[in-house]
Amino acid sequence: FIKDQAIFADWSPEENDTTGIKSFLNRIPLPDSGRTKENVELDITIAVSCYNEADYIIDTLVGVLWAIQKTNLSYEVLIIDDASIDKSVSKVQEFLLANPQLPVRLIRNSINRGLAN
Repeated sequence: FIKDQAIFADWSPEENDTTGIKSFLNRIPLPDSGRTKENVELDITIAVSCYNEADYIIDTLVGVLWAIQKTNLSYEVLIIDDASIDKSVSKVQEFLLANPQLPVRLIRNSINRGLAN
C-alpha cells in the first residue's frame, strides 16, 4: 500500500487510522459465516511477516483484507512478528481488539529469527 494512493473505492489516505477504517472493516464479508474457528477448513492462509513495521503494518493488513474479501475463499491471516522492538506488536494487538470478528492472528517470535528462519 502506497500512502499517497487510495486503493479502496471508499477509503482515502486521510482516513488512514483505526477509526477511519473501522467502517470498511465492518463491511468485509467473513468467509462462510456458518463456520466456526474450530471447524474451519481453510482455502488459504496468508502470512504477513513483520519486523519493526509499526508505520506500515496496519496499512498492509487492511490491504490484504481488502484483496482477499474480493474472493470467495475461506481464509486466515497470520501476522508473524520477528521480535520487533518498535510498536508493531501493540498496533496489531490494538487492531485485533478493535476487530475481533476478522480471522487474523498475531504470532510473536521471542527472538529475531531473520528472513530465512
